[in-house]
Amino acid sequence: MRTYTEREVSAIIERAVERQRVAEEGGGDAGLTLDEIERIGRESGIDPAHLRAAAAEIDDAGRTLARQSGQSRTQVYVERWIDAPFTAAGWEDVVADLRVRFGATIGSGFGSTAGETVQQVGQSFEWSHTSPLGVRTRVTVSPRGDRTRLHITQLVGMSSPTVEGAAYGGVVAALLGVIGLAAGSGLSGASAVGAVVAALTFLLAWAVAAPLVAAADRRWRARKLRDLGDLADDLVPVLRAPAEREVEPDRAPESSHAMPEADEVPSARLDLDALPEAPDSGGRDPSRGRIRG
Repeated sequence: MRTYTEREVSAIIERAVERQRVAEEGGGDAGLTLDEIERIGRESGIDPAHLRAAAAEIDDAGRTLARQSGQSRTQVYVERWIDAPFTAAGWEDVVADLRVRFGATIGSGFGSTAGETVQQVGQSFEWSHTSPLGVRTRVTVSPRGDRTRLHITQLVGMSSPTVEGAAYGGVVAALLGVIGLAAGSGLSGASAVGAVVAALTFLLAWAVAAPLVAAADRRWRARKLRDLGDLADDLVPVLRAPAEREVEPDRAPESSHAMPEADEVPSARLDLDALPEAPDSGGRDPSRGRIRG
C-alpha cells in the first residue's frame, strides 16, 4: 500500500473537504467551469494547456453528436439535437411544413392521408411519406428531457450502390446482348455466330454499365443526403420557435385624457333680460320687437 507524504496528506484532506462542501451545496450536478477544472489540474500537476485542448475535443465531440448524418446500404439519415423542450405546437408546425414540401394531401386532423402517415410511437412522434416512385421519407421527433431529438431517414435503394450497379447494369447489358444476337445472326446467317456476338456484347456492356450505374447511384445518394440535411436544418427552428416564443396578454390602452360627459359640457346661453330696451315705435309693446335667439 502506498505511503503519502505530509504535503500529499494535506492536499488530499483539503480536496476531500472541498468535494464534500460542493456535494452538500448541491453543486455536484451543476458541473465545473473550465477555470475550476484548470485550478484542480494545477493542484494535481496537470498543464492547463492540456486541459484546454481536452475541453476543446469534448466540445467538438458534442457538436458532432448534435449533428449526425450518414447512410446505410438502403437509407440515408440525419439527426439533430435541439436545445429546447418538445412542444405539441412545434410538432404541428413541422407536419404542416412537411406536407407543403412533399406535396402530401392535407387531411383532417392527424390521420392518414394520401401518401403520408402520422402516428405516435411511445413518446416519439413520427411522420412518413412515400412518393409515387417509392422513395419513403420518415421524420421522427422525440422529447428528451429539456431537449428534443430530430431524426430523419429516407429510403434510397434496395441494396448497396455496388449491388444495384451490377443489377441495373446487367439489365442494360442484356438489352444490348439481345440486339447483338439479332445483328450477328442476321449478318452471318448462323445462330451460333449470333450467340457469340450476343455474349461478347453482354459482357462488354455489363463491364462498362455496372460501374457507371454504381457511380451515378452514389452521387444521387450523396445529393439526397445533402437535401435531407438541409431539411433537418430548416425544421430545427420550427421545433424551437414555440418553446422560445413568449406570448404576453393583450392590454387595453389606457387614455390619460377622459372625455367629459355630455351633461358636463358647458353650453352658451343668452340672457335676454340683459339686452337693452328697444326704442318705442308707434305704441307697440317693446317686448314684441325683440328677437329671441
